[in-house]
Amino acid sequence: MKTAGSIEIDRPIEVVFDYTINNVPEWSETVVEETELERNSHGNTKRFHMGTKDHKGKPMEFEGEVTVDTPPTIHTAVMKNEVFEMEATTPSRISVGGRG
Repeated sequence: MKTAGSIEIDRPIEVVFDYTINNVPEWSETVVEETELERNSHGNTKRFHMGTKDHKGKPMEFEGEVTVDTPPTIHTAVMKNEVFEMEATTPSRISVGGRG
């Protein structure tokens, strides 16, 4: 499954990138908690624990690891549990004209 979307936010790309990767439970409809386990050399999360709930309220737990951390453009994390593994990439694009 692949999901994609876009939104324009009138803030600097660095601010949006930081908020997006460091506050997932605040904007995600499925992630209810995230606990940092280790930081990387950029000072961002490297390993984490994540709790989610699906659309029916069923909880699931994941262990995650950031595999790509290129602020402020790309952030990729792999999350695993006993049932399956998933990968999420957050690309950020600055639109032509300076909004970003």
